[in-house]
Formats: sequence, C-alpha cells, structure tokens
Amino acid sequence: MQVGLAHLGSKIFYLDVYDPVYEVIRDPRKFGFEEVFSGCCGSGYLEASFLCNPKSYVCPNTSAYVFFDSIHPSEKTYFSLFRSLRPIYDSILGSF
Repeated sequence: MQVGLAHLGSKIFYLDVYDPVYEVIRDPRKFGFEEVFSGCCGSGYLEASFLCNPKSYVCPNTSAYVFFDSIHPSEKTYFSLFRSLRPIYDSILGSF
C-alpha cells in the first residue's frame, strides 16, 4: 500500500493499539475502570451493530467501562489509548 500511494506523496504509519488496550484490560483499576468483562450498552455481553441501538439500555456511568459494547472500546478507553500513543503521533506529525 505504501508503494501504491507513494506517487501521491502519502505515507502510512502503523501503530500498535493492541498492547495499550490489552494493558487496560489486564489492569483496569490502574486506569480508573471498574468493568472490563461486559459492555455498557444493552446487556453488555453480545452487543454490536443492531444489538446496541438508540433504544438499548446504556449504563449511567460509561467511564467505568472499558468497552461500550461487546467489541468497541469506550470513549475513556480511546482517550487512554490516545494518551499512550501521543508521543508517537507527535513525532510523526513533527517530521512534516
């Protein structure tokens, strides 16, 4: 893909998001989370797509959950991921 886009002046950067999210899952309290085994939307066990929708139950404290539904991280988890990767983003953006 990098070669195919090189003529457009594009660059592709790959960042490891798995390890930082896994660290949150492994030690949720360290990052201020209370729940890692279920999602905040619906019953929390198998919701994605149409199973988590505008009529679904959403927990009152989304920031306590690592996952919003059964596969998508919560906003707080995404923010934690961003903070852990911020130095890499800054070094990439600073090189332009």
